[in-house]
Amino acid sequence: MESAKRAGLIDGMSRSLAGVGVVAGVLLAGLIDFFTGAELRVYPLYFLPLALAAWHLGRAGAIAATVFATATWVISNRLAGLSYSTTQVWVVNTMAQAAAFGTVSGLMLWARNLLEREKVLSRIDGLTGLANARAFYDALTAACISCRRYGRPLTLAYIDIDNFKCVNDSHGHPRGDALLCHVATIFREELREADVSARIGGDEFVVCLPETSDAQARIVLERLRAAFAGALPTESCSVSASIGAVTWAVPPTSVDRMISVADDLMYQAKRNGTNMVALIAT
Repeated sequence: MESAKRAGLIDGMSRSLAGVGVVAGVLLAGLIDFFTGAELRVYPLYFLPLALAAWHLGRAGAIAATVFATATWVISNRLAGLSYSTTQVWVVNTMAQAAAFGTVSGLMLWARNLLEREKVLSRIDGLTGLANARAFYDALTAACISCRRYGRPLTLAYIDIDNFKCVNDSHGHPRGDALLCHVATIFREELREADVSARIGGDEFVVCLPETSDAQARIVLERLRAAFAGALPTESCSVSASIGAVTWAVPPTSVDRMISVADDLMYQAKRNGTNMVALIAT
């Protein structure tokens, strides 16, 4: 909660500074435009503050900056002595200049949106839509810090789908992909909003349950195990899940160690017959 507030405050300050920079940049370009006279074309000087507005202030800020830059360009050139033979010529030139400014703003908005989309996609598993390993490590690290700070437990589960190879071999990879997507749907339906699930391998998943004791985790994980057992009808393959989980009263600082311990317990569940939950508390 505090980190979210701090991030919001920083973002607000950044946007405010960007707004000041846009206004100052447009006014500076207008002054240069005025002092260089009507014959010199220095309108590219407006492009930098326009790009700044589009990158940091979003669509509304880009539109406002475009209008402001166009008005500043018109006023500075009129004061510098620029005149037109007819009103129609003035209107056309102003519209053309506004279109040029708008194009710069639009291109920068497009580039920013594309970058943000790529950032999001780089943290999502392309098949299931769950978090990928990179995103999960970040989320688990943040959850551990919070639980350590407030003295609350955390449970980490490592899940492997039993007989997944049989599904691929007997029914084809599309059927296997459908099974994985169905597993992801089960996570979304059964877990809380605060919980984090991720796919980190072909048929391997991890789940972080913040502020969850071993007794609470047992209930959640058994419910997941039962749901996985009927995840997808497979005529010749018995699909289930082996789950290894650890509840830490005080989460360790090493995320890799946490995952390794849960992974070992998952293999223990497999050795003991699959389709079970191996859970310890430490």
